[in-house]
Amino acid sequence: MRRAYLAAAAVIIVAAAVGYAAFPASDIQDAPAPTGTGPPDLASLPVVSASEIESAVIPQEIADSNNGFAVDFYRQVSKEDGNIFFSPLSMYTAFSLLYEGASGEAAGELEDAFGFEPDAQARHNMTAHTIASINRDDPHAKLALANSLWPFVGNVRPEYLDVGRSTYLATIENPGDDPSMRINQWVSNITNGKITEVVGPDSFADPILAIVNAVYFKGTWEMQFPPEATKMDEWHGEGDAEANYMNVVGIFDYEEYDGLQVLRMPYEGGRLSMTVVLPEPGGMADLEESISEGQVADWTGSMLEREVSVSLPKFTASTNYDLIGYLKALGVHRIFEFKPPALAGIYGGDLSVRTAIHGAFVDINEEGTEAAAATIISAAITEPPRFNADRPFIFLIQDDESGTILFMGRVSNP
Repeated sequence: MRRAYLAAAAVIIVAAAVGYAAFPASDIQDAPAPTGTGPPDLASLPVVSASEIESAVIPQEIADSNNGFAVDFYRQVSKEDGNIFFSPLSMYTAFSLLYEGASGEAAGELEDAFGFEPDAQARHNMTAHTIASINRDDPHAKLALANSLWPFVGNVRPEYLDVGRSTYLATIENPGDDPSMRINQWVSNITNGKITEVVGPDSFADPILAIVNAVYFKGTWEMQFPPEATKMDEWHGEGDAEANYMNVVGIFDYEEYDGLQVLRMPYEGGRLSMTVVLPEPGGMADLEESISEGQVADWTGSMLEREVSVSLPKFTASTNYDLIGYLKALGVHRIFEFKPPALAGIYGGDLSVRTAIHGAFVDINEEGTEAAAATIISAAITEPPRFNADRPFIFLIQDDESGTILFMGRVSNP
């Protein structure tokens, strides 16, 4: 069986200026009580039943904004060497929660970078539909998104926490004496142990609030790769070493463009798919220089079904990103400065984002022996096109109903 495990988490820590007028949560009579009932897990997340599925679709406005940010962020991180993997949806959701407390120029910068809807009622309605769609019950795959808010003081604005609870289904958690341990445990539980450490103890200087998001996906290919066909072969990328290639011939969505091959491989159930974009040898730099949201939409919207001979390396990657530098490059500055009223909707004092971290994990490998039964023997008169991913490629995991990019990355060295 060919199965994929993907997980991502984003942590934003909002801190106060020196001499802030905050009080321990225990000293405030009306401090919000934690709503978490112990360590969460995937089974405890709210899901949408089959009868509600029609209304639980990611709104196109959210999909477009998320995808625009995905490509912008990719262009920033692609300037660095090595494998790339991130979840734009995880970052988008975490910063959407932060945006609920932003105002003035800070809010405007976040709108420009992420494409957030400025009308609160419309934004809340679309966000609720997005979370319901992600967490809906699916017998074929597990896709989950969870949020949590961790107030370190008692005078975080209650109306801000209420929006987090009602719209984002965020639990209110107690950071306790060891917040890094508790937050990492929360993330580990939601990601089924795939991400165990996303934040360290040195991240908590004068903290007011931590905003945490986690996304998890586990799925099986609709067209499975027979394990007996997996073999080692040359990899023409960083290091020019060898890679372990899975091989199958089957019917896939496929297209060839000028210097590119694009292949879409659906996951079981037909809800999600992985698109692989393979440039010609030496063409990755030009591809990354020109990549745009419109180009991604063209790739994923114009493929046709045909028989393809696929060779794809197994790969695993763990990544961690300090987001502050990347976001500044995208025009986000005010939330990192102690200048009111940037985050006045969270707390009355001068605040700034002290820490913004994103961690992600991807593991695509073989399990079990059922895949042999899914092998397709080609009976075509002409040789099917060969999609041989033996060099760096870009890949996207998408919700096929809306086109939302859930995960995005580059394999430079499997």
